[in-house]
Amino acid sequence: MIVTLNGERLDRPVRGDSLAALLEDISAACPEDELITSIAVDGVILDEATLTDRMPHPVSPKVQLDFQSGKRGRVVAEALRSVAEQLSAAADDQRWAAERLDGGDVAGAVREVGEFVKIWQTCQQTISQASSLLGIDLSQQAVGDSTIAARLDSLATQLRALRETLIARDTVLLGDRLRCEAPELCDDWSATLYELADQAEAGALVRS
Repeated sequence: MIVTLNGERLDRPVRGDSLAALLEDISAACPEDELITSIAVDGVILDEATLTDRMPHPVSPKVQLDFQSGKRGRVVAEALRSVAEQLSAAADDQRWAAERLDGGDVAGAVREVGEFVKIWQTCQQTISQASSLLGIDLSQQAVGDSTIAARLDSLATQLRALRETLIARDTVLLGDRLRCEAPELCDDWSATLYELADQAEAGALVRS
């Protein structure tokens, strides 16, 4: 078995009883501020589904595995910026949903709201995962004049209000929320995540 880390071949023995065990072994060889960002088998990078499926299985001694690592702060920053981009795009999507609602396409608008909610779930999951990777509670970080925790509380309130509007089938109010409140919320959070990403990459986050 050939194993490389960031292009350098490892000469020491490594575990092959499972990919998970090998990953643990290689991760231990990384500097404390880095983590494994990708695994390739015979030149093919494993996607998330394939990686999960292969984790419990033994590693063939005939393959080459190439591991890449990256700074934790940079990895977290990339993840936060990815969600920020999704939110920025979602602002326009909600305006479009309001137009569909105005045109009588209630079902289409509701589908857009469903996708809107999924993005917020991704946002919260990313913040939680980033906290675990960095060992820092990002919810306690200050961005602007409030903490991420306070912003998440406000977000939860606004999403509940949107849900209640859907349940009430108040299409006029729903249209107003989609046209005005939702894009503003997206833009605000997009800017927040970009700022948080910059702080993570610069190592400027404060440990609580």
